[in-house]
Amino acid sequence: MRMDTTLAKIAMAMLLLTLPASASDYTLGIFGNANEDDTINMQDVTYTELIILEYRDETELADAKHDNKINMQDVTQIELVILGKEKELTLVDQADRVVTIPQPIESVAIMYASFAEVAVAIDALDKVSAVDTTTKGSSLVAPMLEDKPVVGTHGEIDYERMFEIKPQIVITYPGAIPVEAEEQLKHAEIQLVFLNCGRRPLTVRYGINMMGIILDKQQETREFLDFINEYVCPVEERLSELDEDEKKHVYWESTGKTCGRGSGWHEFLVMSGSKNIYGDVELVKGTFEASEEEILVRNPQAVLAKSSWDSTAGGYMCTDTSEMAALRDELISRPGWDGIDAVKDDQVYVIYGDFMQRPRSLVGVCYFAKCLYPDLFQDIDVTAFHEEWLEEFYGLEYKGVYAYPAECCPGLNVV
Repeated sequence: MRMDTTLAKIAMAMLLLTLPASASDYTLGIFGNANEDDTINMQDVTYTELIILEYRDETELADAKHDNKINMQDVTQIELVILGKEKELTLVDQADRVVTIPQPIESVAIMYASFAEVAVAIDALDKVSAVDTTTKGSSLVAPMLEDKPVVGTHGEIDYERMFEIKPQIVITYPGAIPVEAEEQLKHAEIQLVFLNCGRRPLTVRYGINMMGIILDKQQETREFLDFINEYVCPVEERLSELDEDEKKHVYWESTGKTCGRGSGWHEFLVMSGSKNIYGDVELVKGTFEASEEEILVRNPQAVLAKSSWDSTAGGYMCTDTSEMAALRDELISRPGWDGIDAVKDDQVYVIYGDFMQRPRSLVGVCYFAKCLYPDLFQDIDVTAFHEEWLEEFYGLEYKGVYAYPAECCPGLNVV
């Protein structure tokens, strides 16, 4: 529950969403983050005062009022942000756009399921006034969204319904909606914010961090991030100690296609401590079809296949592993595959889509890292991570099918 006293708010703000170094390589893109670290606190007030006195060089984010000058008004704005009393907030979203939004936010339209999942986890679902069809169809949070109106579908906005509801902001991921949508929303005094809370695992925690600030759920977000970092940071730290020649070469596939460097899928492989065998292919988004002959030549040491979302192979409501098993059998029975290291060493895995995208990709990263390097992570309980994720932050019973085979992580699949 939110603290009510001013002193409590100050204390909470001093802990405002600080990510450990291993959790984020990103400067918090909020104007007012004068010293350009991962939080806004009284150090930013002091830093801005030193800039005014010409004892420190100016930084872009010290311009808290975003009026192209740094003065005591910026100091006041930073203090208001710390207290949670600012009237507006200027930020750099994850499409590198400078956006000024009103505060406090009481009405937000969410145009992707990842953001709804974060909203539930940080106790901000009451601020969600509308969603898109993809979000409403998410198996994880769908029951919690029954009363939320729909304002569009993937890549398309229902402007008539959007303007009728008129949320203060719309949150979606970069590239999700047409370019002209920004102007139409702006004309209706609705601000568009691009964030990333799941499409790229390397930036999930940063996106969660930003959502917590935007929706004034700092304490709840801190608790969620602390929980995530408790499991993920040790995995990251141990993987960082691997020499390059110790990292396994992995082939990733989904519906017959693979990924190259620059894609979110590639980031998943990198974050799990592996080398994508097609990491030499520059691919900012999307996938491509690799030739069977070349896969054999590149000889992956492990294979990771993602089940498609339009199948029943995995997920919260799934009750058996038969479809995942069939997908794995199809992979290992391909001509010539009996000669690749991944098949010979029994390192072929099938994973549910949500474990490679959306916030739970962080659970998926830990799972796959443990599959690749079991000796390195004997003490990391991936099952406990996922169980606590569902039960503590979503109020959901731990169940479903998420990976096959599950022998490397006993209990991960609950049937």
